[in-house]
Amino acid sequence: MLEAQGIVVALDSTQGLAWVETQASTACGGCQTESCGTGAVTRFFSRRTRRIQVLNPLQAQVGERVRIGLAESVLLQGALWVYLGPLLTFFIAASATQQWLGTGHEGIVTLAGLAGLGLGLIAAYYAQRAEAQPTIIACLPAPPTA
Repeated sequence: MLEAQGIVVALDSTQGLAWVETQASTACGGCQTESCGTGAVTRFFSRRTRRIQVLNPLQAQVGERVRIGLAESVLLQGALWVYLGPLLTFFIAASATQQWLGTGHEGIVTLAGLAGLGLGLIAAYYAQRAEAQPTIIACLPAPPTA
């Protein structure tokens, strides 16, 4: 499971959702040394936070620190949809157009392939949009105040 920590900044109790603000992390997520070049570049360029809409089964409240998670299988399925889906629709659309029109219409076949590519990208976006919903998996204790 891919995990991140954040703070609940808003709630949508009608749909059981929460908006969580997370801090952008380093490329590998474990770089704590100053000698790591990737970590230094990431720390320099990513001082911003991200706001993510997540499922809220634990009924976390605004201001609470939480851990959010997303299953790795969702990430792998998303990669398949994003890479293979548009590629397949490109070849299917181009091949079907080539069979229908015959030879000598390469421009139209290319346009049909690009249209198939676009449709595949749109389909991949909507197919993964519903499934790739992170969830609050734990409410964390408040950090100690000094």
